Amino acid sequence: MLSNNDYERQIYMRLSILALLIALSLTGLALLWKQASIENDLAQKARTALAEANLPSVNVYFEGRDGNISGILTQETSLEAILTIVGGIDGVRTVNSQVTLAPAPKASDLLQPKPPKLTQEGLYNPPKHHPLEQFDLSKLEFVPTQAVLTEQSYPILDQLADLLKEYPKTLVEISAHTDNQGTALGQTALTQAKAEAVLQYLLTKGIDLHQIKAQGYGATRPIASNADEAGRARNRRIELTVLKE
Repeated sequence: MLSNNDYERQIYMRLSILALLIALSLTGLALLWKQASIENDLAQKARTALAEANLPSVNVYFEGRDGNISGILTQETSLEAILTIVGGIDGVRTVNSQVTLAPAPKASDLLQPKPPKLTQEGLYNPPKHHPLEQFDLSKLEFVPTQAVLTEQSYPILDQLADLLKEYPKTLVEISAHTDNQGTALGQTALTQAKAEAVLQYLLTKGIDLHQIKAQGYGATRPIASNADEAGRARNRRIELTVLKE
Protein backbone atom coordinates (compact mmCIF):
# COMPACT_ATOMS: atom_id res chain seq x y z
CA MET A 1 0.00 0.00 0.00
CA LEU A 2 1.35 3.42 -1.00
CA SER A 3 2.06 5.97 1.67
CA ASN A 4 0.70 9.48 1.32
CA ASN A 5 4.14 10.74 0.27
CA ASP A 6 4.49 8.06 -2.43
CA TYR A 7 0.98 8.78 -3.72
CA GLU A 8 1.63 12.50 -3.87
CA ARG A 9 4.96 11.85 -5.62
CA GLN A 10 3.23 9.77 -8.32
CA ILE A 11 0.55 12.43 -8.84
CA TYR A 12 3.24 15.09 -9.16
CA MET A 13 5.18 13.01 -11.71
CA ARG A 14 2.07 12.37 -13.79
CA LEU A 15 1.12 16.04 -13.76
CA SER A 16 4.67 16.99 -14.73
CA ILE A 17 4.62 14.58 -17.67
CA LEU A 18 1.21 15.89 -18.75
CA ALA A 19 2.44 19.48 -18.56
CA LEU A 20 5.50 18.56 -20.63
CA LEU A 21 3.36 16.88 -23.31
CA ILE A 22 1.07 19.92 -23.48
CA ALA A 23 4.06 22.24 -23.80
CA LEU A 24 5.54 20.11 -26.60
CA SER A 25 2.19 20.05 -28.43
CA LEU A 26 1.84 23.83 -28.20
CA THR A 27 5.40 24.27 -29.44
CA GLY A 28 4.69 21.98 -32.39
CA LEU A 29 1.53 23.88 -33.29
CA ALA A 30 3.39 27.19 -33.08
CA LEU A 31 6.10 25.89 -35.41
CA LEU A 32 3.51 24.62 -37.91
CA TRP A 33 1.71 27.97 -37.85
CA LYS A 34 4.97 29.83 -38.35
CA GLN A 35 5.93 27.60 -41.30
CA ALA A 36 2.52 28.06 -42.94
CA SER A 37 2.82 31.82 -42.46
CA ILE A 38 6.27 31.83 -44.10
CA GLU A 39 5.02 29.72 -47.02
CA ASN A 40 2.00 31.96 -47.64
CA ASP A 41 4.13 35.11 -47.41
CA LEU A 42 6.72 33.82 -49.89
CA ALA A 43 4.03 32.64 -52.33
CA GLN A 44 2.33 36.05 -52.23
CA LYS A 45 5.65 37.85 -52.77
CA ALA A 46 6.40 35.56 -55.73
CA ARG A 47 3.01 36.15 -57.37
CA THR A 48 3.33 39.91 -56.90
CA ALA A 49 6.88 39.97 -58.28
CA LEU A 50 5.85 38.00 -61.38
CA ALA A 51 2.88 40.30 -61.96
CA GLU A 52 5.09 43.39 -61.63
CA ALA A 53 7.51 41.89 -64.18
CA ASN A 54 4.57 41.24 -66.55
CA LEU A 55 5.53 37.57 -66.84
CA PRO A 56 3.11 34.72 -67.59
CA SER A 57 1.32 33.36 -64.55
CA VAL A 58 2.36 30.01 -63.13
CA ASN A 59 1.42 28.07 -60.02
CA VAL A 60 3.77 28.93 -57.17
CA TYR A 61 3.73 27.25 -53.78
CA PHE A 62 6.28 26.69 -51.04
CA GLU A 63 7.27 23.85 -48.77
CA GLY A 64 9.10 25.70 -46.07
CA ARG A 65 11.46 28.01 -47.96
CA ASP A 66 11.71 25.77 -51.02
CA GLY A 67 9.64 27.01 -53.95
CA ASN A 68 7.82 24.88 -56.52
CA ILE A 69 6.66 26.22 -59.87
CA SER A 70 4.28 24.39 -62.19
CA GLY A 71 2.19 25.25 -65.21
CA ILE A 72 2.48 25.49 -68.97
CA LEU A 73 4.58 28.05 -70.82
CA THR A 74 5.25 28.61 -74.49
CA GLN A 75 8.63 30.33 -74.13
CA GLU A 76 11.73 28.97 -72.42
CA THR A 77 12.97 32.54 -71.87
CA SER A 78 9.90 33.22 -69.71
CA LEU A 79 10.71 30.18 -67.57
CA GLU A 80 14.28 31.38 -67.03
CA ALA A 81 13.04 34.83 -66.00
CA ILE A 82 10.46 33.33 -63.63
CA LEU A 83 13.05 31.13 -61.94
CA THR A 84 15.39 34.10 -61.57
CA ILE A 85 12.73 36.35 -60.03
CA VAL A 86 11.30 33.77 -57.62
CA GLY A 87 14.76 32.55 -56.65
CA GLY A 88 15.83 36.12 -55.93
CA ILE A 89 13.09 36.77 -53.36
CA ASP A 90 14.49 37.28 -49.88
CA GLY A 91 14.01 34.13 -47.82
CA VAL A 92 13.72 31.68 -50.73
CA ARG A 93 16.19 28.80 -50.50
CA THR A 94 15.62 26.80 -53.70
CA VAL A 95 13.19 26.82 -56.63
CA ASN A 96 12.09 23.62 -58.34
CA SER A 97 10.50 23.82 -61.79
CA GLN A 98 7.77 21.43 -62.93
CA VAL A 99 6.76 23.70 -65.81
CA THR A 100 5.82 22.14 -69.14
CA LEU A 101 6.92 23.91 -72.32
CA ALA A 102 4.22 23.67 -74.98
CA PRO A 103 3.83 25.00 -78.54
CA ALA A 104 2.44 28.52 -78.75
CA PRO A 105 -1.31 28.60 -79.45
CA LYS A 106 -2.56 29.60 -82.87
CA ALA A 107 -3.64 33.18 -83.45
CA SER A 108 -7.24 31.99 -83.80
CA ASP A 109 -7.06 30.62 -80.26
CA LEU A 110 -6.16 33.99 -78.77
CA LEU A 111 -9.68 35.37 -78.81
CA GLN A 112 -10.55 37.82 -76.08
CA PRO A 113 -13.94 37.97 -74.38
CA LYS A 114 -16.16 40.91 -75.21
CA PRO A 115 -16.07 43.82 -72.73
CA PRO A 116 -18.43 43.02 -69.87
CA LYS A 117 -21.85 44.60 -69.64
CA LEU A 118 -22.35 46.23 -66.26
CA THR A 119 -25.57 47.14 -64.49
CA GLN A 120 -26.32 50.66 -63.32
CA GLU A 121 -24.84 49.65 -59.96
CA GLY A 122 -21.58 48.71 -61.69
CA LEU A 123 -22.12 44.97 -61.26
CA TYR A 124 -21.18 42.31 -63.79
CA ASN A 125 -23.72 39.89 -65.27
CA PRO A 126 -21.81 36.82 -66.49
CA PRO A 127 -23.25 35.08 -69.57
CA LYS A 128 -25.20 31.88 -68.89
CA HIS A 129 -26.34 30.86 -72.37
CA HIS A 130 -24.19 27.83 -73.15
CA PRO A 131 -24.37 24.60 -71.07
CA LEU A 132 -20.70 25.11 -70.21
CA GLU A 133 -21.44 28.59 -68.85
CA GLN A 134 -24.30 27.18 -66.81
CA PHE A 135 -22.08 24.62 -65.09
CA ASP A 136 -22.06 25.35 -61.35
CA LEU A 137 -18.58 26.19 -60.08
CA SER A 138 -19.75 27.92 -56.90
CA LYS A 139 -18.58 25.03 -54.69
CA LEU A 140 -14.96 25.18 -55.84
CA GLU A 141 -12.67 25.77 -52.88
CA PHE A 142 -9.06 26.90 -52.50
CA VAL A 143 -6.72 26.80 -49.55
CA PRO A 144 -7.16 30.23 -47.86
CA THR A 145 -4.95 32.95 -49.43
CA GLN A 146 -3.45 30.39 -51.83
CA ALA A 147 -4.07 29.26 -55.39
CA VAL A 148 -4.25 25.62 -54.30
CA LEU A 149 -7.43 23.63 -54.92
CA THR A 150 -8.83 21.57 -52.07
CA GLU A 151 -9.60 17.89 -52.60
CA GLN A 152 -13.32 18.69 -52.31
CA SER A 153 -13.01 20.57 -55.61
CA TYR A 154 -11.69 17.62 -57.61
CA PRO A 155 -15.05 15.86 -58.26
CA ILE A 156 -16.55 19.15 -59.49
CA LEU A 157 -13.72 19.67 -61.97
CA ASP A 158 -13.90 16.02 -63.02
CA GLN A 159 -17.52 16.64 -64.04
CA LEU A 160 -16.52 19.82 -65.85
CA ALA A 161 -13.81 17.94 -67.75
CA ASP A 162 -16.39 15.38 -68.91
CA LEU A 163 -18.66 18.21 -70.09
CA LEU A 164 -15.82 19.97 -71.93
CA LYS A 165 -15.11 16.74 -73.82
CA GLU A 166 -18.65 16.93 -75.21
CA TYR A 167 -17.71 20.25 -76.85
CA PRO A 168 -14.15 19.65 -78.14
CA LYS A 169 -14.28 22.53 -80.65
CA THR A 170 -15.54 25.09 -78.14
CA LEU A 171 -12.95 27.56 -76.85
CA VAL A 172 -13.59 28.62 -73.26
CA GLU A 173 -12.09 30.99 -70.73
CA ILE A 174 -11.69 30.06 -67.08
CA SER A 175 -11.83 33.29 -65.14
CA ALA A 176 -11.11 33.90 -61.46
CA HIS A 177 -12.49 36.85 -59.50
CA THR A 178 -12.18 38.20 -55.98
CA ASP A 179 -13.47 40.92 -53.66
CA ASN A 180 -12.02 44.40 -53.10
CA GLN A 181 -9.79 43.45 -50.18
CA GLY A 182 -6.06 44.10 -50.68
CA THR A 183 -4.21 45.81 -53.51
CA ALA A 184 -5.22 45.69 -57.17
CA LEU A 185 -1.91 44.06 -58.09
CA GLY A 186 -2.27 41.40 -55.41
CA GLN A 187 -5.88 40.73 -56.43
CA THR A 188 -4.90 40.25 -60.06
CA ALA A 189 -1.93 38.03 -59.22
CA LEU A 190 -3.96 35.77 -56.92
CA THR A 191 -6.92 35.41 -59.29
CA GLN A 192 -4.62 34.66 -62.22
CA ALA A 193 -2.93 31.95 -60.17
CA LYS A 194 -6.31 30.46 -59.20
CA ALA A 195 -7.50 30.42 -62.81
CA GLU A 196 -4.24 28.72 -63.81
CA ALA A 197 -4.70 26.13 -61.05
CA VAL A 198 -8.10 25.17 -62.46
CA LEU A 199 -6.66 25.04 -65.98
CA GLN A 200 -3.78 22.83 -64.89
CA TYR A 201 -6.15 20.37 -63.22
CA LEU A 202 -8.32 20.14 -66.34
CA LEU A 203 -5.24 19.46 -68.46
CA THR A 204 -4.49 16.43 -66.27
CA LYS A 205 -7.96 15.14 -67.17
CA GLY A 206 -7.24 15.15 -70.89
CA ILE A 207 -8.55 18.58 -71.89
CA ASP A 208 -6.61 20.11 -74.79
CA LEU A 209 -4.49 23.16 -73.97
CA HIS A 210 -5.87 24.99 -77.00
CA GLN A 211 -9.47 24.55 -75.81
CA ILE A 212 -9.10 26.53 -72.59
CA LYS A 213 -7.40 29.69 -71.39
CA ALA A 214 -7.09 31.13 -67.91
CA GLN A 215 -7.58 34.75 -66.88
CA GLY A 216 -7.57 36.48 -63.51
CA TYR A 217 -9.66 39.65 -63.31
CA GLY A 218 -8.94 40.64 -59.73
CA ALA A 219 -11.82 42.66 -58.30
CA THR A 220 -12.81 44.34 -61.58
CA ARG A 221 -15.97 42.28 -62.22
CA PRO A 222 -18.04 42.15 -59.02
CA ILE A 223 -21.42 40.42 -59.15
CA ALA A 224 -22.43 41.71 -55.70
CA SER A 225 -21.69 44.63 -53.41
CA ASN A 226 -18.41 44.49 -51.49
CA ALA A 227 -20.00 46.37 -48.60
CA ASP A 228 -20.59 43.20 -46.55
CA GLU A 229 -19.06 39.73 -46.20
CA ALA A 230 -21.95 38.01 -47.98
CA GLY A 231 -21.34 40.10 -51.09
CA ARG A 232 -17.57 39.69 -50.90
CA ALA A 233 -17.98 35.92 -50.65
CA ARG A 234 -20.05 35.90 -53.85
CA ASN A 235 -17.38 37.92 -55.64
CA ARG A 236 -14.70 35.35 -54.80
CA ARG A 237 -15.53 32.90 -57.56
CA ILE A 238 -14.52 30.96 -60.68
CA GLU A 239 -16.49 31.32 -63.91
CA LEU A 240 -16.42 29.76 -67.35
CA THR A 241 -17.14 31.80 -70.49
CA VAL A 242 -17.49 30.50 -74.05
CA LEU A 243 -15.26 32.48 -76.42
CA LYS A 244 -15.83 30.51 -79.61
CA GLU A 245 -18.12 27.63 -80.56
